[in-house]
Amino acid sequence: MAGNPELPVLFSYPFYQYLTHRYGLNAGSVHWEPDQMPDEAAWQNLLAIRGEFPATWMFWEDTPLPQVSERLESLGVRSVVFDPCAKTPPSGDFLSMMPDNLQGLRLVFSPNGPPTGN
Repeated sequence: MAGNPELPVLFSYPFYQYLTHRYGLNAGSVHWEPDQMPDEAAWQNLLAIRGEFPATWMFWEDTPLPQVSERLESLGVRSVVFDPCAKTPPSGDFLSMMPDNLQGLRLVFSPNGPPTGN
């Protein structure tokens, strides 16, 4: 993968290990659902992980709840969607989802860093 694969990132779900292994990403994971607010124990676990693993991006399978994104941003973590297509998309297919996934990867791993002001 071009860019900065050493950049520490988090994944909201452990099923991204295929991606992290294939591209040698410096990745950690939690087990959070995008449509649920994590409980306080999960937030404390995230803080502990970030104490050892200073990720500033978290990949999600779908857009997380706004209040989750806001709380993550208050901790210095931005959210990005990478849809692994675990279920059939409402329109299109696996290949039609990949351009959006590629855009998310570029946002995070661009050799010039992510764009500012977003």
